[in-house]
Amino acid sequence: MTYEEKVKQIFETFGYKKQRRKLAEEVDEFNDEVLLFEKGIGDIEKLEEEFRDINVVLDGFREFYEILKELDQEYKNFKADRTLKRVEDGYYKINN
Repeated sequence: MTYEEKVKQIFETFGYKKQRRKLAEEVDEFNDEVLLFEKGIGDIEKLEEEFRDINVVLDGFREFYEILKELDQEYKNFKADRTLKRVEDGYYKINN
């Protein structure tokens, strides 16, 4: 069984609602690790693990819905450029 088949089977086994909750849980765990890094006590391996966990759940969504088989680098660049332009133009109110 390929990785793609595995994550799709996991998604189908647990269903959309549970996988949506799982995604929220993984994002929350990632955020917790980011906060630890901001405090200077984070662990890079744990941060990487949480990042990978998010991607595994997202891959399940991608396989289930058969979308974005290949992430479009051109689109990602467009989004990054647009955000940077908005920052430059004052679109966002940034308070660090």
